[in-house]
Amino acid sequence: MRMPAYKLIHDLFSRIDFPLAQSSANISNAPTKARIQEIIDEFEDESQKPDLIINAGDLRSASPSTVMDLTKEKPEILRQGEIEINL
Repeated sequence: MRMPAYKLIHDLFSRIDFPLAQSSANISNAPTKARIQEIIDEFEDESQKPDLIINAGDLRSASPSTVMDLTKEKPEILRQGEIEINL
């Protein structure tokens, strides 16, 4: 589950009653980006272009998200991001 810290996305989530798949603003294993034009340029290659990029301007941070696996009895941190979680 990903929960970005952006009001626009929170407002969208509050209006839908189904899960929404979303990716990071970068291609896997590529450096993170915070400037919207860099993000758009990153996806110029049609083979990796997402269906939608929401342009809400430059991001406040290029720090990656914390990613957790919640499919097991004990949650596991797969990637520590901006929000530090200690289990």
